[in-house]
Amino acid sequence: MGSATFITYAEGADVEVAFREAVDQAQHDHGHGGYTGTIANKDSYIVIDGVPRTEADAEALITS
Repeated sequence: MGSATFITYAEGADVEVAFREAVDQAQHDHGHGGYTGTIANKDSYIVIDGVPRTEADAEALITS
């Protein structure tokens, strides 16, 4: 199984809430079984910095 690049944005009261929301939404959209190549298959995350950003600012940061 290889890796897949994906971009997911979610909002929440904190990073844990936003992460869980993104995973839950991806599981709803793509199913709960098998490899989907989305955040649905993730169970952890790494915070690069703690600065809250808009979706546009976050995408600009990761694609620059």
